[in-house]
Amino acid sequence: QQSVESAIDAALSQVNVITTQLARLNTEIARSATGGQKPNDLLDQRDKLLQSLSNLTGFTMVEANNGSITLYLGDTASGQKLIGSEGAHQLGTIKTGSRLDIAFDPNSNPSITTQIKSGTIAGLLDFRREATTLMQNVDRLAVGFVDAVNKQHMLGVDQDGKPGKELFSADSLKAKAGPGNT
Repeated sequence: QQSVESAIDAALSQVNVITTQLARLNTEIARSATGGQKPNDLLDQRDKLLQSLSNLTGFTMVEANNGSITLYLGDTASGQKLIGSEGAHQLGTIKTGSRLDIAFDPNSNPSITTQIKSGTIAGLLDFRREATTLMQNVDRLAVGFVDAVNKQHMLGVDQDGKPGKELFSADSLKAKAGPGNT
Protein backbone atom coordinates (compact mmCIF):
# COMPACT_ATOMS: atom_id res chain seq x y z
CA GLN A 1 0.00 0.00 0.00
CA GLN A 2 2.85 2.35 0.81
CA SER A 3 4.45 1.77 -2.61
CA VAL A 4 1.13 2.58 -4.32
CA GLU A 5 0.92 5.81 -2.33
CA SER A 6 4.50 6.64 -3.35
CA ALA A 7 3.56 5.99 -6.99
CA ILE A 8 0.53 8.30 -6.63
CA ASP A 9 2.75 11.02 -5.11
CA ALA A 10 5.26 10.60 -7.96
CA ALA A 11 2.51 10.82 -10.59
CA LEU A 12 1.07 13.94 -8.92
CA SER A 13 4.56 15.48 -8.90
CA GLN A 14 4.77 14.83 -12.65
CA VAL A 15 1.36 16.46 -13.13
CA ASN A 16 2.54 19.49 -11.13
CA VAL A 17 5.72 19.84 -13.22
CA ILE A 18 3.78 19.53 -16.48
CA THR A 19 1.04 21.98 -15.46
CA THR A 20 3.65 24.52 -14.32
CA GLN A 21 5.34 24.24 -17.73
CA LEU A 22 1.97 24.52 -19.49
CA ALA A 23 1.10 27.66 -17.51
CA ARG A 24 4.42 29.21 -18.56
CA LEU A 25 3.77 28.27 -22.19
CA ASN A 26 0.25 29.70 -21.89
CA THR A 27 1.71 33.12 -21.08
CA GLU A 28 4.25 32.92 -23.91
CA ILE A 29 1.62 31.77 -26.45
CA ALA A 30 -0.79 34.58 -25.47
CA ARG A 31 2.04 37.12 -25.70
CA SER A 32 3.09 35.83 -29.15
CA ALA A 33 -0.50 35.91 -30.39
CA THR A 34 -0.73 39.66 -29.72
CA GLY A 35 2.13 40.14 -32.19
CA GLY A 36 0.04 38.55 -34.92
CA GLN A 37 2.29 35.51 -35.38
CA LYS A 38 1.29 31.92 -34.69
CA PRO A 39 3.88 30.51 -32.27
CA ASN A 40 4.10 27.03 -33.84
CA ASP A 41 7.14 25.92 -31.83
CA LEU A 42 5.39 26.84 -28.57
CA LEU A 43 2.20 25.11 -29.69
CA ASP A 44 4.21 21.96 -30.48
CA GLN A 45 5.78 22.05 -27.01
CA ARG A 46 2.33 22.48 -25.50
CA ASP A 47 0.95 19.52 -27.49
CA LYS A 48 3.75 17.26 -26.22
CA LEU A 49 3.10 18.33 -22.63
CA LEU A 50 -0.65 17.81 -23.06
CA GLN A 51 0.02 14.28 -24.37
CA SER A 52 2.19 13.52 -21.33
CA LEU A 53 -0.47 14.94 -19.02
CA SER A 54 -3.20 12.85 -20.68
CA ASN A 55 -1.25 9.70 -19.79
CA LEU A 56 -1.40 10.71 -16.12
CA THR A 57 -4.97 11.97 -15.82
CA GLY A 58 -7.98 12.98 -17.87
CA PHE A 59 -8.76 16.63 -18.44
CA THR A 60 -10.90 18.96 -20.52
CA MET A 61 -9.23 21.77 -22.47
CA VAL A 62 -10.78 25.05 -23.56
CA GLU A 63 -8.71 27.20 -25.93
CA ALA A 64 -9.09 30.98 -25.96
CA ASN A 65 -8.83 33.20 -29.06
CA ASN A 66 -5.28 34.18 -28.11
CA GLY A 67 -4.20 30.52 -28.11
CA SER A 68 -3.95 30.17 -24.33
CA ILE A 69 -5.74 27.25 -22.72
CA THR A 70 -7.75 26.54 -19.61
CA LEU A 71 -7.61 22.97 -18.28
CA TYR A 72 -10.21 21.36 -16.06
CA LEU A 73 -9.58 18.08 -14.32
CA GLY A 74 -12.01 15.39 -15.48
CA ASP A 75 -14.29 15.12 -18.47
CA THR A 76 -16.21 18.41 -18.24
CA ALA A 77 -15.22 22.05 -18.41
CA SER A 78 -16.54 22.85 -14.96
CA GLY A 79 -15.33 23.06 -11.41
CA GLN A 80 -11.92 24.26 -10.41
CA LYS A 81 -9.32 24.89 -13.06
CA LEU A 82 -6.14 22.89 -13.20
CA ILE A 83 -4.63 25.64 -15.38
CA GLY A 84 -6.14 29.07 -15.95
CA SER A 85 -5.13 32.67 -16.47
CA GLU A 86 -3.94 32.72 -12.84
CA GLY A 87 -1.48 29.88 -13.51
CA ALA A 88 -1.36 26.24 -12.48
CA HIS A 89 -2.83 24.69 -9.36
CA GLN A 90 -0.73 22.10 -7.59
CA LEU A 91 -2.15 18.68 -6.80
CA GLY A 92 -1.33 16.66 -3.71
CA THR A 93 -2.68 14.03 -1.37
CA ILE A 94 -4.51 14.32 1.90
CA LYS A 95 -4.51 11.16 4.01
CA THR A 96 -7.07 10.68 6.76
CA GLY A 97 -6.73 7.28 8.41
CA SER A 98 -6.76 4.78 5.58
CA ARG A 99 -8.51 7.20 3.23
CA LEU A 100 -6.42 8.94 0.57
CA ASP A 101 -7.79 11.92 -1.36
CA ILE A 102 -6.36 14.05 -4.13
CA ALA A 103 -6.73 17.80 -3.57
CA PHE A 104 -5.99 21.08 -5.35
CA ASP A 105 -3.43 23.15 -3.50
CA PRO A 106 -3.35 20.56 -0.69
CA ASN A 107 -4.63 21.56 2.73
CA SER A 108 -6.62 24.46 1.32
CA ASN A 109 -9.24 22.95 -0.99
CA PRO A 110 -11.66 20.01 -0.90
CA SER A 111 -11.05 16.61 -2.42
CA ILE A 112 -11.13 16.30 -6.20
CA THR A 113 -10.54 12.54 -6.23
CA THR A 114 -13.88 11.85 -7.94
CA GLN A 115 -12.87 14.05 -10.89
CA ILE A 116 -9.92 11.77 -11.71
CA LYS A 117 -11.45 9.11 -13.93
CA SER A 118 -8.70 8.13 -16.36
CA GLY A 119 -4.95 7.85 -16.68
CA THR A 120 -2.21 6.49 -14.47
CA ILE A 121 -3.42 8.29 -11.34
CA ALA A 122 -6.97 6.89 -11.68
CA GLY A 123 -5.51 3.41 -12.13
CA LEU A 124 -3.34 3.75 -9.03
CA LEU A 125 -6.28 5.05 -6.99
CA ASP A 126 -8.45 2.14 -8.15
CA PHE A 127 -5.69 -0.35 -7.37
CA ARG A 128 -5.21 1.13 -3.88
CA ARG A 129 -8.95 1.01 -3.21
CA GLU A 130 -9.22 -2.62 -4.37
CA ALA A 131 -6.06 -3.68 -2.50
CA THR A 132 -7.35 -2.05 0.70
CA THR A 133 -10.66 -3.90 0.38
CA LEU A 134 -8.86 -7.17 -0.28
CA MET A 135 -6.57 -6.69 2.73
CA GLN A 136 -9.58 -5.98 4.96
CA ASN A 137 -11.28 -9.16 3.73
CA VAL A 138 -8.15 -11.22 4.40
CA ASP A 139 -7.89 -9.66 7.87
CA ARG A 140 -11.50 -10.60 8.64
CA LEU A 141 -10.85 -14.14 7.39
CA ALA A 142 -7.76 -14.42 9.61
CA VAL A 143 -9.64 -13.17 12.68
CA GLY A 144 -12.46 -15.66 12.01
CA PHE A 145 -9.99 -18.52 11.48
CA VAL A 146 -8.06 -17.72 14.67
CA ASP A 147 -11.29 -17.49 16.65
CA ALA A 148 -12.69 -20.79 15.30
CA VAL A 149 -9.45 -22.76 15.80
CA ASN A 150 -8.92 -21.35 19.30
CA LYS A 151 -12.51 -22.20 20.35
CA GLN A 152 -12.12 -25.76 19.08
CA HIS A 153 -8.68 -26.12 20.64
CA MET A 154 -9.96 -24.96 24.04
CA LEU A 155 -12.66 -27.68 24.00
CA GLY A 156 -9.97 -30.35 24.23
CA VAL A 157 -7.44 -31.30 26.86
CA ASP A 158 -3.67 -31.65 26.77
CA GLN A 159 -1.70 -34.84 27.56
CA ASP A 160 -1.92 -34.08 31.26
CA GLY A 161 -5.71 -33.72 31.17
CA LYS A 162 -5.66 -29.94 31.55
CA PRO A 163 -8.08 -27.81 29.50
CA GLY A 164 -6.79 -26.66 26.13
CA LYS A 165 -5.49 -23.14 25.62
CA GLU A 166 -5.58 -20.78 22.68
CA LEU A 167 -3.40 -22.07 19.86
CA PHE A 168 -3.09 -18.71 18.13
CA SER A 169 -2.64 -15.26 19.59
CA ALA A 170 -4.92 -12.65 18.10
CA ASP A 171 -3.29 -9.75 19.94
CA SER A 172 -1.88 -8.26 16.74
CA LEU A 173 -5.18 -8.63 14.88
CA LYS A 174 -7.36 -5.62 15.38
CA ALA A 175 -10.62 -4.64 13.77
CA LYS A 176 -10.42 -1.44 11.76
CA ALA A 177 -13.17 0.84 10.56
CA GLY A 178 -13.88 0.64 6.84
CA PRO A 179 -12.68 3.53 4.64
CA GLY A 180 -16.30 4.46 3.91
CA ASN A 181 -17.10 4.98 7.59
CA THR A 182 -16.83 8.50 8.90
